[in-house]
Amino acid sequence: MSYLRFVEMDYIIDENDAIIGFGYSDLRKNEIYVLIYTMWIRLFCTGVIPLTLMVFFNAAIIFHYCQNRYLYLVKIILIAIPS
Repeated sequence: MSYLRFVEMDYIIDENDAIIGFGYSDLRKNEIYVLIYTMWIRLFCTGVIPLTLMVFFNAAIIFHYCQNRYLYLVKIILIAIPS
């Protein structure tokens, strides 16, 4: 997402067409862009989506271990019961 930083900056050029510095572009000064990119997109990309994926995968691991434990106990019970 840092590639958007390149379009946020503009050159400051003097009357001799020499670059004397950098400043914010019109995009960076746009209130809608600032609200959406700097607040909502970063919130979802660095907060909501990683947290959701972490909870999902941890729950899948726990479910897998519980299921294997149940199948292990059923196998022991079936072996222990004589036919």
